[in-house]
Amino acid sequence: MRKTAQKEIKDFINNHTWATLCTVSAEGNPYAIEFNYFLLDGYICGLIKPNGTTAKNIAVNQNICLKMCRTDESSREFTPLESGVKAPSFLTGFTAASVFGKGEFVHDEDGVIKGWDLLEDRLKLPKGTYEKFKEKFIKKKNKYPMFRMKPEKMTGITTTAVTSNK
Repeated sequence: MRKTAQKEIKDFINNHTWATLCTVSAEGNPYAIEFNYFLLDGYICGLIKPNGTTAKNIAVNQNICLKMCRTDESSREFTPLESGVKAPSFLTGFTAASVFGKGEFVHDEDGVIKGWDLLEDRLKLPKGTYEKFKEKFIKKKNKYPMFRMKPEKMTGITTTAVTSNK
């Protein structure tokens, strides 16, 4: 296992599709949700319930952590760095990143509409998959805000070997 370089973490975030959004309540209780995110203007963004537990937690404590982890084919083949001996195929390798920053909800109608399109692309869904959601949003009087966070600190670890293009 090794620490990942900042460029590797950025590449991982750019190519991954979901994260665990971790918040803490006013009483100090941790809370986490899974969500698909999109990238917009240097922020990691999402369309999450603005009156749910996550939003309530962010209202009292903006410090959040986004945790991303992958154990798919791209990280299954690994060599434990300590021994140099290739691991048995039944062992699973992984890549993980933690992104820390301040979460906020912003009223950005264009960002929300663009977010639906960005999620379609990111999740490789057919064009128009979220069209009904966009139409419903446009018709609403009280439009929900967009969640976003600007990464302030990123850490990561992986069991994959260093590649020459990183």
